[in-house]
Amino acid sequence: MELQQEIAVVRWLAQSQLASLVPRVLWTLEDTEYVAAVFSELPGEMSFHGKYLIGAAYTAKLLGSGLRMIHSLPVTGCPADMRLENRLLVAQDRLRNQEIDVVDFDDARKQTSPKELMEYLLAHKPASTETAFTHGDFCLPNILIDHSGISGFIDWGRSGVADIYQDIALCVRSIVRNLGEQWIQTFSASYGIAELDAEKVTYYQILDEFF
Repeated sequence: MELQQEIAVVRWLAQSQLASLVPRVLWTLEDTEYVAAVFSELPGEMSFHGKYLIGAAYTAKLLGSGLRMIHSLPVTGCPADMRLENRLLVAQDRLRNQEIDVVDFDDARKQTSPKELMEYLLAHKPASTETAFTHGDFCLPNILIDHSGISGFIDWGRSGVADIYQDIALCVRSIVRNLGEQWIQTFSASYGIAELDAEKVTYYQILDEFF
């Protein structure tokens, strides 16, 4: 499903102002059992590459401005709806089918069962959301950088209309892992938020454990 969604979204993005920073769909094969695709290559290197970590402040600022660029796209015609209610339904299905990789849980949740995490998600749904077009997995390996700045965004399989904190939460986690917690404020300021909603950040990081 993710690959089919990625194909549809990338084709939609090809008509947007972000087109030059998104791979093109070169070839697809879809039948009743399989989906395959070839995407064009983008220039640059993943933003966790060593030479960019030397300038962590620069990288954090690029992440903020890049995410704001994505969230500024009009959602008209977007082929994917990834709002919370839809994501929770998929997460519950994955839980019932025992498809959760507990080995891959973040350290803070290694001792918590998927069932307990789902109970938390259902009991603590955010009271409000700010929807936009979102990347869905906005972390450093999926943002490409070259000498001129951001050169591309890859891995659009979870993208669609959703709460902006879907992206913010995963970017915060990726910044902590790759750059250091001290650069979160630089990222958020570049994005345009003076103070992040810590509860939403935690919530969407927990939701990501199911995918």
